[in-house]
Amino acid sequence: MAAPDSGTSPPGRSLYRHLAPGEIRVYCMTSAPGARIEGYLKVIRIEPQPGLLNWLTTFLPYYEALSYCWGVQTKTQSITCNSENVPIHASLHDALLVLRQKCRGAPIWTDAICNYQPS
Repeated sequence: MAAPDSGTSPPGRSLYRHLAPGEIRVYCMTSAPGARIEGYLKVIRIEPQPGLLNWLTTFLPYYEALSYCWGVQTKTQSITCNSENVPIHASLHDALLVLRQKCRGAPIWTDAICNYQPS
């Protein structure tokens, strides 16, 4: 389910459009607790644009960063991102289940979802 914000990837298109310098993708979960994990990628700017005064105190976007890799990663689960199935490691899936409850709508950055990883 894509959000109407600019910077989101529409369903059916590549999840990983080119990022400009100072931009990152974050995963925004939209599903309710107990349901399959669903969400969309949103592009946010984490570096100031030239000419903006007091950017860090005025425009710094909020997001959670997640480091998730624990132990041997052989099991996978699937989540939905921009209406596409995305396989992720079971440990990341478990962490997202917890974060969905605790962070309630906060965007999440994790490399396995937010960075293009073709392998």
